[in-house]
Amino acid sequence: MNETAALSDWSAQENITTLIGCGTNVAPAVVVFKDQLFMVWKSNDDQTIWYSIFDGSKWSAQDNITTLIGCGTNVAPALGVFKDQLFMAWKSNDDQTIWYSTFDGAQWSAQVNITPLIGCGTNEAPSLVVFKDQLFMVWKSNGDQTIWYSTFDGSKWNPQLNITKLIGSGTDESPALTVLNNRLFMAWKSNDDQTIWYSTFDGSEWTPQLNITQLIGCGTDQAPVLMIFKNQLFMGWKSDDNQSIWYSTLDVSQLNGCSISEAPAVSVFKNQLFKAWKSDKDKTIWYSTFDGSKWSSQVKITPINGCGTDKSPAINIFKNQLFMDWKGYGDRTIW
Repeated sequence: MNETAALSDWSAQENITTLIGCGTNVAPAVVVFKDQLFMVWKSNDDQTIWYSIFDGSKWSAQDNITTLIGCGTNVAPALGVFKDQLFMAWKSNDDQTIWYSTFDGAQWSAQVNITPLIGCGTNEAPSLVVFKDQLFMVWKSNGDQTIWYSTFDGSKWNPQLNITKLIGSGTDESPALTVLNNRLFMAWKSNDDQTIWYSTFDGSEWTPQLNITQLIGCGTDQAPVLMIFKNQLFMGWKSDDNQSIWYSTLDVSQLNGCSISEAPAVSVFKNQLFKAWKSDKDKTIWYSTFDGSKWSSQVKITPINGCGTDKSPAINIFKNQLFMDWKGYGDRTIW
């Protein structure tokens, strides 16, 4: 958890409600679309969905989307920009179905029920992100704690897939999504406790889930949020102990001068944080350690034991030793 950022880096908080009259009892959704900041929210009075636009100096008058297309929700809506259109997805206020609509800058399209198309259903807010020229939607199942996803190519939604079966993930809140270095990052609160976990997706495989709480001590009773800023992955969350808000960053592209092409592997060993990664320039594997205040110089493991890979390595602790596994470079072997 980062407590060292200068307070002057944050602007003073401003009450949007006093400016445009908005109000909500769940989290709002925000995204940049056509060089403006769009904010969408569920009304605090009923199930209607509203939006307002910020041009950099002032917020526009709030507008009721429900009166335009008939949508309604009892949880937070989700936003994403895909093929020059603003996409909004939401859970219906009447049942567990998931719907979406698009906005071209002038008008909202008719709402579409995704559930009859792919069988999805949720009792929490869905999440949207664009990855590899497709719109990804991820959601918690309405029937249990499993996490699912589907992709939209601009014309049709692909069959839903169960992420939990692949990596063992489970949540009772909405997953968080973002994209960095051509990888999809997903973070979520565990359904078993207050821990926060994450996994990455390269377009074909999900990496093993990793417990972030073991690394930095974070915990939450709500959904986390993810964002990219200056080539760093930012995660924000509400404390599980009180109402405070925390954040942490992960620089996944620069570790003391390192450059990577796959997600790093992370574990705690002998009171130090270990990170191992594949170089983006060749097959070599490197590592660095963090003692709580600074990262050590990066070390190339490959000359030591001859290892090489074209995927992310994996590291874990067993019998007080640090184990690293990796896929062989150019073949299917595991080392």
